[in-house]
Amino acid sequence: MAEYRALLRVKEQCYWSSRISDSARNPRKLWNSLKPLLQPARTEAQITADMFANFFRDKVKSIRDDTAGLAHPDVINATTCRFPGLAPVTAADISRLLGRCPSKQCSLDPLPTWLVKSMPFTMPPILAKLVNASLDSARFPASQKHAMVTPILKQDSIAIAQ
Repeated sequence: MAEYRALLRVKEQCYWSSRISDSARNPRKLWNSLKPLLQPARTEAQITADMFANFFRDKVKSIRDDTAGLAHPDVINATTCRFPGLAPVTAADISRLLGRCPSKQCSLDPLPTWLVKSMPFTMPPILAKLVNASLDSARFPASQKHAMVTPILKQDSIAIAQ
């Protein structure tokens, strides 16, 4: 357990070092990166294993009760649209892209970027299969069609003048 905690500590240090170095030349970006560290820690209520299990048991029961009398969902037939000009993506392609991309992330990301980048032999083949499946089916998963947009006022003087 001590080795695990030490590994987590090293990974956390690498993550924050990367965030700081990525924004070293931009003070605004640097402060925005450090903002989560400067906020007071939240104290969460203690959750027992029974509370955790009960939550999911109740959730599944609620969903089953709410959908018991409903008709089955329509299944959309696969499209005949294909992308013949696109070559399949390889794990090497994904590795190259991961090496070039910054270590930023969004709260919608299922995994932190630093974690994906820290598994150079595990993640690229998985990501390549996902990309190729999307290209082969000519479909992009609905779960990936979301974005968080934060508008930033570039010039305060324009807002004041109006």
